[in-house]
Amino acid sequence: RLDIPLHTVDLSKEYRTRVVDYMFAEYERGRTPNPDVLCNREIKFDVFLREALKLGADYVATGHYCRKEETVQADGSVVYRLLAGSDPNKDQSYFLCQLSQEQLSRALFPVGGLLKPEVRRIATEQGLATAKRKDSQGICFVGKVDLPVFLQQKLASKRGNVHEILATWPKFRRDTTPVDEGEEPTDERLAELAEPWHFTVRDGKKIGEHNGAHFYTIGQRKGLG
Repeated sequence: RLDIPLHTVDLSKEYRTRVVDYMFAEYERGRTPNPDVLCNREIKFDVFLREALKLGADYVATGHYCRKEETVQADGSVVYRLLAGSDPNKDQSYFLCQLSQEQLSRALFPVGGLLKPEVRRIATEQGLATAKRKDSQGICFVGKVDLPVFLQQKLASKRGNVHEILATWPKFRRDTTPVDEGEEPTDERLAELAEPWHFTVRDGKKIGEHNGAHFYTIGQRKGLG
């Protein structure tokens, strides 16, 4: 429609190495990665950006709901700030939070100042096939498969017990006691709060079993029954 030449670049190898394999490795270590953040930093604004520059492009434009601000410093240098999108319900700035200044300097976010209904209206007026497409959710390369099922392709199940730690646990009560308003916490207190918690089976009671810690994440509410 815009009479712009289409160039296709196969980055599947880089995507598997930098995103998919990394995601499996992080889950195996019991950590929950965010592949969207990684994809933007490692693929869209690294490998893909370099390919675009080779073709003579100046910028890479994406459909993320976020904005970019340029500030000129006293020495004449430019600092780029990543800002939330104008649509508070669709803000995607978090997924670009690890972009460097160099990467931000080459980024354009044309829909960042619009609301989602406005974008759909413009797409409809232009007769675009994506005008009524449902919003994407979840991890793009997983598709409609549940994440635990996808992870089982490479990570084996490992059964274990689920223990409930009661609110009466001494260390829990100490570390969750709020600091009085206006009170400045001491360095010793901050050091205490920064210490990781170490539980034993004697600190709580067994309430069930799980199939492997790598299938769950902190704060998870769904799929625990």
